[in-house]
Amino acid sequence: MILINCTDNCLYQENGMCTLDNVSSLSNTTSKGCEFYKERVSKTKEDNDD
Repeated sequence: MILINCTDNCLYQENGMCTLDNVSSLSNTTSKGCEFYKERVSKTKEDNDD
């Protein structure tokens, strides 16, 4: 298990920790944050009423 602290609004963030199970090595990294970041989109009641 890999312990990675994360407080971003990411799909993989839960309770301040990254829950991504399979992290592979990267060849093109940047200094702009996590390469695996996917924004968490929350569903609201208004979105479901369509």
